[in-house]
Amino acid sequence: MKKKTKIILSILISVLILILLILNTIREDKIIKQFEQYLNSHKTEFGEYMIGKEEKEYKQLKKKADSVIKFKNVKIVPELESQMNELINRAKTDNEKILNNQLNDIRNFDLSKFSDSKKKSIKDEIKEIQSLIDNKKYSDASKKIKNLKNEMYSSINN
Repeated sequence: MKKKTKIILSILISVLILILLILNTIREDKIIKQFEQYLNSHKTEFGEYMIGKEEKEYKQLKKKADSVIKFKNVKIVPELESQMNELINRAKTDNEKILNNQLNDIRNFDLSKFSDSKKKSIKDEIKEIQSLIDNKKYSDASKKIKNLKNEMYSSINN
């Protein structure tokens, strides 16, 4: 009877261990899938930023992230997400600061040399650029600022 009980107990322990391993694998797969979704959503967001000094750091973090996904190293995921969030927040802050400074330069520009219709057009463009900045479309805002500045300076020279 003792031998039979030991065998049953061994089988139950083995089954329990197998169940725990399967549950852990499912949990790890879920964490990795969520991390992949996190990366994809932030890749799109980061694509809107004017990447400067952050680009090298972003590439390094992306490389680490790809390795984490490939080897399912779930222990590193929280730290990597934290680093990515910090980088994104820093890039966002830098982008907003730079673009708002450039937009303020345009706002402070003497428009007295322009016709009323041109003044209105410039003011409308400024509102549109501010909206792009507010909606975190930094790359588009940067292009519009550059185009507006070129347009304003070329209008003065003509």
